[in-house]
Amino acid sequence: MVVVAPFAAIGELQAAEHRFSVLLDTDNNPATGCTVPSANGPVAGIELVATTVVTTSIDGAIVSRLERQSCDSGALSAPVVYDPGGWTVGLGNGTGATAVIETSIPLALLPSGATMKAVVAATNATAGQDATAAFFISLAAPGGGGVTPVPLSPWLVLPLTSLLLASAVWWRRRHPGQTGLIVFVLSIAGSGLVWAASVIRDGNINDWSGISPAVTDAVGDAPIDADLAAVFYQTDGSNLFLRIDADVRKDTAGNQAPVVNAGANQTIT
Repeated sequence: MVVVAPFAAIGELQAAEHRFSVLLDTDNNPATGCTVPSANGPVAGIELVATTVVTTSIDGAIVSRLERQSCDSGALSAPVVYDPGGWTVGLGNGTGATAVIETSIPLALLPSGATMKAVVAATNATAGQDATAAFFISLAAPGGGGVTPVPLSPWLVLPLTSLLLASAVWWRRRHPGQTGLIVFVLSIAGSGLVWAASVIRDGNINDWSGISPAVTDAVGDAPIDADLAAVFYQTDGSNLFLRIDADVRKDTAGNQAPVVNAGANQTIT
C-alpha cells in the first residue's frame, strides 16, 4: 500500500550585504601605501580603507558595521570593526532620489590638518562594482575648530523657540525687573537659528545643508546597490563624516519554490 499526501515548500526571504569603501591616500603620495583594485582600475598609494557595510532587506536598509584596513608592507590588513553601526540608510533621500549612506572615520586615525586623496569604491552582494573619480579631503588644522555650521531644521525652530520663550517668561515672572533674557530669545528666533552641530547618522540630509558634493558619479552606469551618485564630507572635533549617495534599494522577496500537490490521499493495491 502506498499513501501519497500533498506537500508544499516555501522559499526564504533574503538579506544582502553591500560594501562602500573610502580608499584614502593619507599622505597624498601614490608611491607609498597599497594598490587597491576598483571598478575604474587599481588605485595606488592607499594607506587606509574605511568600509561601510550596508545590509538590505525587504524592510529597508541599515548600516550594519564600519570596518577599517591599514596598509602594512604593501598589503592591506584584515578588516577590523571600529563601529557596530545600526543606523538607517535614507532610501530616496539622496541625489536624484538615491539613498543616503552616512558614515564616519575618527580623526584619531587620520593625519592632523592633512589634505588627503580619496576614492569611494562600491561592491554589492553579487560582486557588481562602481567607483568615483579621485577627490580631495581637507582636514582642519589643529586649533581650527572644524565644526561645520548647520542650519537648524525648520521643523525644530518653532518648538525650540517656544521652549526658550516659555523659560524666559517663567524667569520674567520670578524676576520682574529683568527683561534681558526675553530680548535674547527673540533675537535668536529672528536670526534664523543657525547653530553649529555635528552630523547625526540617520539617513536624513538636514545636517548636510549648504555642503556641496566633493565628487559626483553618473547614475545608471553600475548595478543597483553599488551605483554611486555623489560623496559629501564634513568634520567636527572628533570625526570625519561622509555622506555617500548611491542607488541602494530594498530587497525583493526571494524566489518561491513551486507548490506541489499530489491530490487527495489514495490507497493503491
